[in-house]
Amino acid sequence: MGDTTHTVQDATPSRSSRDIAAAALLLAFLALATAGAVFFTLKSNNGQLLEATSALEKRISAYDERLAVVEALPETLRRQAALATVEEMSLRARLLTDQAEGEEKEKLDRLNTMLEEIKQVYVE
Repeated sequence: MGDTTHTVQDATPSRSSRDIAAAALLLAFLALATAGAVFFTLKSNNGQLLEATSALEKRISAYDERLAVVEALPETLRRQAALATVEEMSLRARLLTDQAEGEEKEKLDRLNTMLEEIKQVYVE
């Protein structure tokens, strides 16, 4: 049969095995340190990203408000033009009222009243 005796030297790891284990442990520590650095860097960048997102949301909200004003502008211009027309009609009716007599004056007074009511609709 063969030699089955083991020596104490076989049970202890060789120097090169210990060197490889130490190098592997060092590499594992460096990998952990690198992963931690990357994590904290990304966490910091995430905070900056959240701040930038918040600032952009505020700017978008301001632009939405401005857009609403611009979209309402044609309605405002239409109302102003109509009001100017009604005021012109009212002025002409008052001039005619000053010159009219009798039934014509009563009708022009009613017209002036109606024009004043119409002006109130456009002013509101």
